[in-house]
Amino acid sequence: MKVRITDDKLKAYVTVGADEKFPSKVELMDALWKAGVVYGIKEDVIKKILSEKRPVGDVLIAEGKAPVPGEDAKLIWYIDISMRPVVNDGEIVDLRKLKLFEYVTKGQELVSKLPGTKGTPGKAVTGEDIIIPGRDVQLPGGKNTTISADGLTLYADVSGYAYLKDGRVCVDDIIVVRNVDYSSGNIKFSGSVKVEEDVRPGFMVEAEGTVDIGGNVEAAFITSREGDVIVKLGVVGRGKARIVAGKGVRCGYIQDARIKAKGDVVVDRYIINSSVVCGGNVIVGTKGGIIRGGKVFSQESIVADEIGGEQGILTEVGISSPEFYEAEAKRSRYVKQEEELRGKISLLKKKIAFLELLKERAPSISEAKIKELKESLDKLKELEVELRRLVEKEKEDVGIDKEEASAKCVVVKGFLHRNVILTFGNYQHITTKKYEGVKVYRVGDEIIFEKLNKEEGKADGEGES
Repeated sequence: MKVRITDDKLKAYVTVGADEKFPSKVELMDALWKAGVVYGIKEDVIKKILSEKRPVGDVLIAEGKAPVPGEDAKLIWYIDISMRPVVNDGEIVDLRKLKLFEYVTKGQELVSKLPGTKGTPGKAVTGEDIIIPGRDVQLPGGKNTTISADGLTLYADVSGYAYLKDGRVCVDDIIVVRNVDYSSGNIKFSGSVKVEEDVRPGFMVEAEGTVDIGGNVEAAFITSREGDVIVKLGVVGRGKARIVAGKGVRCGYIQDARIKAKGDVVVDRYIINSSVVCGGNVIVGTKGGIIRGGKVFSQESIVADEIGGEQGILTEVGISSPEFYEAEAKRSRYVKQEEELRGKISLLKKKIAFLELLKERAPSISEAKIKELKESLDKLKELEVELRRLVEKEKEDVGIDKEEASAKCVVVKGFLHRNVILTFGNYQHITTKKYEGVKVYRVGDEIIFEKLNKEEGKADGEGES
């Protein structure tokens, strides 16, 4: 007589040969006991074998209880770093909005782990419990990330962009790309951005820090909220390019573009058919220095070698407070705060959903997690109230305060041509002749033209009102 147990210990089989003495019930049970079979013994099968007293081969004599496997642990992603285009309303794919970078802030939750379940235990024919728990998964922590003490959440250590490297989530605080085009998509980042070559038409770069471009900006949109915009070659705008800088702008040339800067705008060669507004100085002239066509306004001073042209091309330059820029900057700050609040609310809702699911699945949940859930719900209400108040405050606060510009100067080292509109606050003068080496400024109700002393840069004055 032979007893065989399957590898999974869920079944036992018995064989009784023809050339041996037929066993009694005691002998059969003893054989099962010696083989270790103690659970799920089929009494009806034993009764049948003993009553028929015939040889049997590999008859199922005991059967255990199969376990129900537990659910595997899962990663809950709060960020999306898959490289894919964005689908707009109407299911139109916008390849300019390629999803290449995910922007995160210090302390932001990146990934959480929902633990697996133990499943329902089974029973082996040998009497042991059989448990098949769900498979575990590790949090993919990489550069500049931290795993929480309970091992359930991955956090960002720095503000920057999140990306996958060798299967791990990493965070960096500066983006470097070769070109901004269909290979990268638009760039929107909380740190600084370096573009080694060009920004192609129709694309956008938006950063909190400095935007440094090694080539040209074509008909594109560049924004640095708190830093400089540097373009090594120039801006060829085709009437569509726009650059906004929280500090200054420095580039080789500007053509057919719109520029707004809180600080200085420094241009090596020329500004042609463009709109320039800045809160500092406009300096054109390290390699030619021409302002021709368009409008150039500064809060401090404008310095160029030549303004206008021999053909009387209409050009406007002036000194005034850039109130429209300030209003836009103020509105931008409100928008940023609102976006941050909406982002926090979204993440908090994900966190609450995770904690509630954890409470359902985990065999027991710590008091700390229960407290964290309550605090998260309270914080959510607080943030929603704060967002409503901020939106109302924006409606009341954002406006344009028009202030008369102070008497600052326009300096032309070479020729100031006819048909140039000179604006100082609410006062304007259109030139009807050519001037050479002149400084223009306002005193009271007069706009003064003062000839530059070529040696010392001083003036003997000629006035016009």
